[in-house]
Amino acid sequence: QVEVSQLRAQLAGAKGTEESCVNKLSVIEAASQVGSIAGGVVGHLLEQTDHDDIVIDKVSGHASAGWAFTVDVAGKIAAVDYKKHAESVKQHPIYVQHVAPAVGKASDMVQPHVDTYLSPAMEKARSYAGPALDV
Repeated sequence: QVEVSQLRAQLAGAKGTEESCVNKLSVIEAASQVGSIAGGVVGHLLEQTDHDDIVIDKVSGHASAGWAFTVDVAGKIAAVDYKKHAESVKQHPIYVQHVAPAVGKASDMVQPHVDTYLSPAMEKARSYAGPALDV
């Protein structure tokens, strides 16, 4: 009887130890520790060199050049008078003779579908979007 009581007490103590070990050996905690150590190592190595500064200088230089190019292209696109070009295309004899009749036929064929499906869908979308579309 005494021996059984001692074994039960040892088993109860072992269960408590097991639970504390499981809590200490959490996978998430281990991953967090590894990430922290890796971050510390990388930070320490970068403090010892100027490679990070060199990379930042190169990347920002390329980003600045890309930004300047984008602004230049956007300016060129905005400077074009598209209405004027569209009118000149519509006046061209090839457009008048060949393209306009085909566009007219296609428009006549598509218009019933636009009226039946597209226009109601756009009105519904406009009612949901509200003022955002009135910009």
